[in-house]
Amino acid sequence: MKRIVPLLLALSLPSMALADLEATYKVGGNQSTMTVDYQDAHHLRMSTPGSAYMLVTGDKIYTVVNRNGQLMAMDVQKMGEMMEKYRKQTHQAQPKAKPMSFSLKNTGRTEKVAGYSGKVHTMEVNGKTVTVVLTDDKDVARLTEGFMGAMLKMGQSLSDDQTMDPKKILGEIRKTGYGGLLKQGNDFVLMSLHKVDKPDSFYTLPKNAHVVDIPTTPPGAGTQ
Repeated sequence: MKRIVPLLLALSLPSMALADLEATYKVGGNQSTMTVDYQDAHHLRMSTPGSAYMLVTGDKIYTVVNRNGQLMAMDVQKMGEMMEKYRKQTHQAQPKAKPMSFSLKNTGRTEKVAGYSGKVHTMEVNGKTVTVVLTDDKDVARLTEGFMGAMLKMGQSLSDDQTMDPKKILGEIRKTGYGGLLKQGNDFVLMSLHKVDKPDSFYTLPKNAHVVDIPTTPPGAGTQ
């Protein structure tokens, strides 16, 4: 019997996967909201009120919009590749930038956001200072990792700007021991967070979505 118990535990591990997380944020310092659904690093969906959303599915990132009833999807990596070719062909490569300056300091104050208690920090990025509230709650930290990881992938695809480094920012946040971002100024504030059970299809491109063909040659390139 003693040998059977560990075997049963091992067989049950696949069913013990972490639940999906769904968070709603207030963004832009007004009443606009954004919903983030997160399963893991390869399954994330960010939606705003209306018909558009960003989708991380596997190693791909898509922006999906509804145009007159037709779902249109654009591959973010391919968009980035076309933009890079355009910059090179038109000699618009960004000038070499100075490395990002960054600091994060605990003020010793606490603040409650969406029912979570957090530590108030001042964050300075390239000379601009903003107040952030961080928490050690595991669900919020897990969501922050996923959200910022997606932003990192998207940024690497669309820009060669070296003045912003989401990977470094995330690493510094981890070092504080409070890896969950609850609030960043008044532009990004957690309103609610709960566990959900989303079907796998929620994190895949809809079958009726038309993937836009991104040209390999930028429009106008090579013309006089």
